[in-house]
Amino acid sequence: MELRKSTTVVKHQRSLEIQWAYIIAQYSMRQMTRETDRFPALSGLAKQIQAAGLAPLVAGIPANNVLPWLLWDSEPSKRRHSVYIAPSWSWASFNCASKISFYHPYLSQPKMSVESEPIAQVVDIVAEAAGLDPTGALKSGYLILYSLVTMATFKYDIHIFWGSKTSLHMRNLEGSENMVHNPHIDYDEDKENLNEQKLLVVLICRVKTFGVDNLDDADDWDTFGLVLELVGESLYRRVGWCYFRTIDESSTDYELREVTII
Repeated sequence: MELRKSTTVVKHQRSLEIQWAYIIAQYSMRQMTRETDRFPALSGLAKQIQAAGLAPLVAGIPANNVLPWLLWDSEPSKRRHSVYIAPSWSWASFNCASKISFYHPYLSQPKMSVESEPIAQVVDIVAEAAGLDPTGALKSGYLILYSLVTMATFKYDIHIFWGSKTSLHMRNLEGSENMVHNPHIDYDEDKENLNEQKLLVVLICRVKTFGVDNLDDADDWDTFGLVLELVGESLYRRVGWCYFRTIDESSTDYELREVTII
């Protein structure tokens, strides 16, 4: 009975998180009169869904399940607000009128069973409210992860036949490179300026999904990572995310350390 109760709780939690992701996707496409209304406009719904059992929200992210919520993208615009709204790891840091989509299968594939193995550990997550409402406007925030990290070089190429292509090149222990094609980078026309820039890749989690017909498929793992740029002494900003079909951490120059993202 206790196991059944736990399974029910887990399913209920996932259902609430999927509902919240859907609310964000719909809300993010609306044009706000003021950029600073980003969180206040959602405050009522945030309180309702937390009352229904969703974990407390930190910068719009459930505090007890942070990792899946870091893997988001904004389309068609990838521009940040002109004033401070949220830390770079939060979906709310981007302009309104562009749809926010979440890519971790836990949120994006509600009909699939998902097994997720965390690589990163959340050491601390903080969002300081600008006023008395914890679901309202923010004035600062940070996230500290402890995980495997490696340096990567971002490359932006324009080919006469295939158009523009982006990639991340990571050094391995043998001196050659592992390459990730088309990483989800939070820039549009600034990609050319990013060419050859050194970025940090932080491994987040490994994920596999199960449908009705592939319950025994235990080898189809994807590895997800955050892409960060250095913005201050030991401080990083999220500039995107990437995933690998397969990855051998032992063959790549990874190190295990804390990373602070603002």
